[in-house]
Amino acid sequence: TNDYFGFTMEFPMEWAVASEETAEELQDMGSDIVAGDDEALQASIEAAEKNTYQLLMISEQPVGTPVTSFNPNVVVMAEKVSHLPGIASGEEYLVNVGNLLTQTELPYEAEGEPYEVEIGGRTFHRADFNLNAAGMEIKQSYLALVDEGYALGFILSGTDDTMAQLEDITKSLKF
Repeated sequence: TNDYFGFTMEFPMEWAVASEETAEELQDMGSDIVAGDDEALQASIEAAEKNTYQLLMISEQPVGTPVTSFNPNVVVMAEKVSHLPGIASGEEYLVNVGNLLTQTELPYEAEGEPYEVEIGGRTFHRADFNLNAAGMEIKQSYLALVDEGYALGFILSGTDDTMAQLEDITKSLKF
């Protein structure tokens, strides 16, 4: 439950909720991987992180558990965008996210343009990406809407076999 944005979300009881400390460590590590040696990109990411709040991270297995395949997860975040007049919708937010991802050293491939989806009676925009990392085919879907001056986002990360379960979690959203 999140009172500020007024939503509830259900997920399997056996899934693990990452501690705030673990979520921050993973965010920092991910930022370093994404930016690589690009100092301008690193500065851009650091500036965005000052306005970004990770609200929840859940995964099928606790973070750090040895697994034989990718550990599917959902990250719920909010980024303050009220000071960015060019971002008034989830679509505009996701276009910026896509531009950022394609500047990274990671081989992100967009699956088309952002498109509208209805979740919990609200209109979100969704952008889908493929990523081949460490020999694994990873799928990521970014869902976003702009509300209360923030981009409220859900990042689903999994494989072909696990994306349906992640999508079911987002279908549980109620506003």
